Amino acid sequence: MLAGADEAGRGPVLGPLVVAAVAARSPAHLARLGACDSKLLSPDKREQVATRIRAYARCEVRVVSAAELNAGMRTRTLNQIEVDAFAEVLARLAPSRAVVDACDPVADRFADHIMRRLPPPPCEVRARHGADRSHAIVGAASIVAKVTRDAIVRDIEREIGEPIGSGYPHDPRTRAFLQRWRQEHDDLPPHTRLYWATVAGDRPLDRRLEKYL
Repeated sequence: MLAGADEAGRGPVLGPLVVAAVAARSPAHLARLGACDSKLLSPDKREQVATRIRAYARCEVRVVSAAELNAGMRTRTLNQIEVDAFAEVLARLAPSRAVVDACDPVADRFADHIMRRLPPPPCEVRARHGADRSHAIVGAASIVAKVTRDAIVRDIEREIGEPIGSGYPHDPRTRAFLQRWRQEHDDLPPHTRLYWATVAGDRPLDRRLEKYL
């Protein structure tokens, strides 16, 4: 059994990080179902392909909320939090081999950290940069993660009662929402990440978003 794992929502300022793993005996069949890098598909197409993937393969998802990230990143890096999330979803599937999209600049280090956190039986983990483009099973995981995160963001919009965009700081709708909320409430909105840099040495959000707020 081969598994692939990937994340969605590493860089947003609003909303969760989602890590997904997909396990299947025939990764080639996942490619025939349309599995590929989720960024290459439209939202509607991602939904369709995600439904096919879930019907064919075993899938596990770990949602790390903004609140959980805020608490964890006081003492840990985002990479460390992601290692735990990747290990958690792979442990549920218990594959013999896994390919993951590397979040660490040193791909082999990322794989090694994941393997150290996996319970027996042993699983061979390989990490590759851009694995969602080169491995259909990782592309499948990227689609499941992305579709899950998009649904959660829409739930957040319904909770707040107004559009928030994608949650990424480069999104004009997200920037407009942040500016409007800050002006009206003199505070940051719910589901905001207080720490969101993608490397060690993370700085508080307020300093990083001055140009948006």
